[in-house]
Amino acid sequence: MGKTFAEVDQHLPDDATYLVQDVSPIFDVDPSYNGDQFGSSQWTVVAACADEKWLETSTTIEIAVAPTASVSAAELASARAGDYSDSLVCDF
Repeated sequence: MGKTFAEVDQHLPDDATYLVQDVSPIFDVDPSYNGDQFGSSQWTVVAACADEKWLETSTTIEIAVAPTASVSAAELASARAGDYSDSLVCDF
């Protein structure tokens, strides 16, 4: 986590079901994500979970995103540490 959606998208299977959560309010920004922005570098993935151990082999993937411009270096480090994982349900 802590990578742009574009970077993460390179590892996502085409045929999976995706649940994308806009967690912008955590970063004091109004939600604005829409499906047309899937895989955009304008968004940073701060948490993700899937029905398999590896995203590449998963059929259901839940992703929490926030605007890249609104995520500080400290918040990126927090994302990498898993601090935003509770923003997802991950009930597969």
